[in-house]
Amino acid sequence: MSDAQAFPAAPRFFAPWRAFAAYLRRPEWREPGSLREAGAWRTWSALWLLDIVGLIVLLVVLTIYMKVTGLPGPDAFDQVPREWLVPLVVLAAPLIEEAVFRGWLAGRPRAMVLLAGLAVLALAATMLPEGSVLKMALVGAALLAMPVGWVLLRKRPAPGWFVSAFPLLFWLTALVFGLVHLSNYPSPGILALPLVLPQVWAGLVFGYTRMRLGLAASMLAHAGANLLAIAPTMLGF
Repeated sequence: MSDAQAFPAAPRFFAPWRAFAAYLRRPEWREPGSLREAGAWRTWSALWLLDIVGLIVLLVVLTIYMKVTGLPGPDAFDQVPREWLVPLVVLAAPLIEEAVFRGWLAGRPRAMVLLAGLAVLALAATMLPEGSVLKMALVGAALLAMPVGWVLLRKRPAPGWFVSAFPLLFWLTALVFGLVHLSNYPSPGILALPLVLPQVWAGLVFGYTRMRLGLAASMLAHAGANLLAIAPTMLGF
């Protein structure tokens, strides 16, 4: 099935909103589309607007929730010098987070090898002492496996188990994406869980955008959302 057949171009600007709602009810693996297909940028614009509208609604509700519970707002931007906000939040974060959380959603084995290698590197860096033989062995194995796997598995399609598990993986990815953003808040805990609903929402929209239009499209949507998020700080509000 071609990309155009898998994801027909939307006849109206807001048609992707309806398609997104239907997709959430039943996420289904398909070969990702591309920003090069007809009508792709119109579809991307509609999905980006959907993300922003959802975030605004959630932020209004959560502002009331924080006043009722007395929870403080996020302080992640306060930890970053203003001159580093755009390079880190608008450029680096979307590239890294989309690659880690949604780069492998297409199910290609080479992407999963990269993800596994990065996980091993992260665990070795944080869990094992410097200079240990096990740490050096794991780091060496990961650094070797990632490029070799990328080359050898470049033509392998998504395996059957991944296609079957895709609905669960799609939702889990969005939930985990939200939960890791608890670190944005100074008082993480049970009461703070609703505060990451904007990130869960964004994870769902970015996940659909990634499958509908490709990884570059979700990176652009993520960067655009982050740019709006830091605009008040950049403007001194």
